[in-house]
Amino acid sequence: AKLLGTDRVQIPADADWTITWQHMVPAWVLFLLIIPAVVAVIALIYRRERQDVATGPKVVLTVFRSLLLVLTLLLLMGPVLTVETIKKRKAFIIVMLDESRSMQKTDLLQSDKEREAVSKVTGVVAEQEIRLLSRADVVKKVLENPKLKILDELENKLNVAYFTFSSTATARESRAKLLEEYRKDMCVGTETAIGDAIKTALNSLRGQYVAGVVVFSDGKNNAGMATKEIAAQLKQRYLPIYTVAAGVPHTPKDIALLELEARDAVLANDNFEAKFKVSSFGYEGETGSVDLFAYPIKDKDKEPGQDPKELDKLIEEAKKEGDLPLSLAAATEKDKKKAITYSPKVPGEYLLIFRIAPRPDENTAHNNYLTHRLRVADDKIKVLYVDHPPRFEYRYLKNSLVRDPKILVHCILTSADPEFSQEHTRSDDPMFREPLKEFPKDLKALLEYDVVIYGDVEPSRLGPDAAKNLETFVSEFGKGIIFISGAMNNPRTLANTPLATLLPVVADENRDLYEHEKVYSQTFGYQLTPDGRTSPITNFKEFKGDREKNLEHWEARANPKYGLPGIRWFARVKKLKAGASPLVEVSGIPGETTRPPLFVTQHVGRGRVFWSATDETWLWRYVAGDYPWYYPFWQQAMYWTREGGLMGARRYRVAVDKER
Repeated sequence: AKLLGTDRVQIPADADWTITWQHMVPAWVLFLLIIPAVVAVIALIYRRERQDVATGPKVVLTVFRSLLLVLTLLLLMGPVLTVETIKKRKAFIIVMLDESRSMQKTDLLQSDKEREAVSKVTGVVAEQEIRLLSRADVVKKVLENPKLKILDELENKLNVAYFTFSSTATARESRAKLLEEYRKDMCVGTETAIGDAIKTALNSLRGQYVAGVVVFSDGKNNAGMATKEIAAQLKQRYLPIYTVAAGVPHTPKDIALLELEARDAVLANDNFEAKFKVSSFGYEGETGSVDLFAYPIKDKDKEPGQDPKELDKLIEEAKKEGDLPLSLAAATEKDKKKAITYSPKVPGEYLLIFRIAPRPDENTAHNNYLTHRLRVADDKIKVLYVDHPPRFEYRYLKNSLVRDPKILVHCILTSADPEFSQEHTRSDDPMFREPLKEFPKDLKALLEYDVVIYGDVEPSRLGPDAAKNLETFVSEFGKGIIFISGAMNNPRTLANTPLATLLPVVADENRDLYEHEKVYSQTFGYQLTPDGRTSPITNFKEFKGDREKNLEHWEARANPKYGLPGIRWFARVKKLKAGASPLVEVSGIPGETTRPPLFVTQHVGRGRVFWSATDETWLWRYVAGDYPWYYPFWQQAMYWTREGGLMGARRYRVAVDKER
């Protein structure tokens, strides 16, 4: 043993051991050539020794030296001792507990069978206590249940590595530490990244044999690596994943208000309409009511969020403005829009709260509320109408504006004599007690108005700073402007002025282009664009929201009893600007495949612009008079352009319906 060095190695009795040679010659060479040669050489040497030594000692010495030499040769052949022992140790299993926020939820147990099942796995007997268990509580009590002994069984057979996870996995040093820290109030994660969490846990046990992964979670993966990807990787390692669903395995009862659609600003005494969707599950056939409350916002108020308790406190101080009784439909019918309309009376900032009363057996009350911030402005719109020739469009529109109780207007005809008394609204408002003698020379005076109607006027007639002031009036201060084209100046002479930045079309100052703008003997019709079909400007109130009837009225000129009278003149332009929205196009032009734009809108900076290519809408008064077509159309254009100033820079609303 000392010779081979095995005395320094403890070889278990049940171990297998072998000796191998790194430079061993073939056995026949060893036994037939090498060993005989060694013996022969040594024997020959001793034979020549002194004759007085007996033969016996020579033979002994020959054998001894031969063995020593052969052993030396064997050592030079590189002997290797291999000892094989089998050691057994426990593999690891990973246990992961979801600590995302959804684990705080308390599931509604809808039957005795469900309550019995939860009681059996958690060990909780009291019915009231069972009803209050969150998903995290259920998981914790299942793992602590002495009758199930889930963790005891795992720890007897395997080494258990404990983790909690949300956006990533966090190791827990022991079972006791895990169960001590895993509570409902600690489940605050905003993501459920199952794939990333499993990968992180496996990396922490690199070099160890892992037999499997057990995941307790109530939801699907919503962040990070896809679960299919991590599952495919572990399949190649023959490493199974065991998932345990936390929660009641059925869709809970729920009523939700979704996708609120409403204007951000409205005039006092005007109608405000809010549209929304109602989704319900488990209450099909039952009835409910959506209530609308208006809470006047105070300077010290903070954003309430969607906490039902906070919203209910605001409702106590709010005024109920309307309600909508409805029959609860299945969740598959949630795409049908509902609407509530009310007329705010007092100007100010309001938080509108829409609520459908939560049911006692409902899963959550958070989606029973919708909120919307609304600005109610003074119902008087201050309008400045400037034109050059006293054309028919000017005469009829001016008369309508002066008669409208919701409009305060100053009119200026730049072609009038200096002694001419310009038209205006007679009002107690100090600003409108006297007519306006000239176009406002400075921006401050111009900002007293909400909307400017710009007719067929050459900009230089209004003063050197007028064009720049109008551009600032709209783009920086969010005011509105309406352009009404004319045969003399608008939009041709606006092309190289600051007003060109407000136009939603590209005008051409070349007069040759406008030779085509003759007054035709025939009339042309109208074609609503997709934007025009939904715009409040082109939807007449007469049809009460029926867009099909509205479309038919615009485009039904073939029947003389219906539809709007056609136009005979309109201004042509090079093209629409990027971002412009054509509402109506001219149709029925012989020999032309494209339809020129007739009415166009655009947002410019913080303000809004409406452009009309014609000054013949006064023809819509034929037989009907100002109502219901002519003046309501221009009213809606003024309301729409003014709304930009009320809303500021807010234009878009993005909403995401949460998945169940």
